[in-house]
Amino acid sequence: MKSGAVSAKPRGADSPASRYIKAALIALAVAGACALFVKLTAKKVRDLTPDELRAKMGAGEITVDSAITQLNRLDLSDRQSLTQSPEWREFVRQLPPPEVRRLVLGTLDKGITLQLERFHRMNPEERKQFIEDARTAQAEQLERFRQLPKEEQDKRRAQLENINIEEMIDKGVKAYLSVTTSEERAELAPLYEERLNAIKFIRGR
Repeated sequence: MKSGAVSAKPRGADSPASRYIKAALIALAVAGACALFVKLTAKKVRDLTPDELRAKMGAGEITVDSAITQLNRLDLSDRQSLTQSPEWREFVRQLPPPEVRRLVLGTLDKGITLQLERFHRMNPEERKQFIEDARTAQAEQLERFRQLPKEEQDKRRAQLENINIEEMIDKGVKAYLSVTTSEERAELAPLYEERLNAIKFIRGR
């Protein structure tokens, strides 16, 4: 080898500066990809407000899967606001029985849990009022059912049979038992029993 000649670099060898630049470019690429992923994901899973959900339901622009996901993300107040709306009732009414069953079972646990978490935080007087209000609401719902024409009653009974009400009750009972103390169950017993009796009546049994 001649004196002063520059030795050839081994193939694939990089200088520290070159390696640093490559690492920086890779880091930027990864960061950009992650940012894009987060942005795209955020669009797909963005929480909708009750008003947005009602609008989508009214326009027929929401699937059962999306309804389950969005309903389970709402807090108790927004959840009640949505499920008591005409748009929600019409959305459920138009679903075929298997989809109604999937909707109910997919949101039942969360609904019970939210209600009972709220109950946990109440003082004795608030609990008493909560139970009275719930019993009044149940009685009103049952009375509205009694006032329906027989044909509509029969139609709703058929819907209940098609969604396997026993499975729904079983899931609800398990959720109820898993998050309540014996004292809370004693307090809630009248409300719980009235709900079961109302379901039996609606089913015609």
